[in-house]
Amino acid sequence: MPGIKELPSRFHQLNKILKQWNRIRQQDYLTSLREHHYDGGTASVECRVQPGDIVLIDCDGPWTSWALERIVSLLPDKNGTVRVIKVLSKGNVTLRTIGKLISLEISSDMPEDKTINTPTERRPKRQATLKIRAQWHDSSPHTKTEVED
Repeated sequence: MPGIKELPSRFHQLNKILKQWNRIRQQDYLTSLREHHYDGGTASVECRVQPGDIVLIDCDGPWTSWALERIVSLLPDKNGTVRVIKVLSKGNVTLRTIGKLISLEISSDMPEDKTINTPTERRPKRQATLKIRAQWHDSSPHTKTEVED
């Protein structure tokens, strides 16, 4: 176990290793995923992703803040080349260019209508909770004074 005097240098060493890992992950792994799913140059991109696939959207910030989104539909242009897609993220459907897309090689089989604006059902209250609340309410001094008045 390192001593107190060694902690700052160990911290800087670990921080350097973490930055190096992030750089390698960014440059090699995510780039190879992108190249695997798209053929051709920037002018003509043949898209291998399908609606339902889960993708990362590359942003300018750190990769930990990149959004995970699900492809809703592909939007080909007049020539049939897909340059824009509709994605679902946090209940909102937005348009994204495929240049920022990194496919994660997983897909969602959830139907679209179940993920958008689905009301959540509340679990019924347990009988023990209702019983304790009733006992507490009956023994509360505020309720007794209101009843006596």
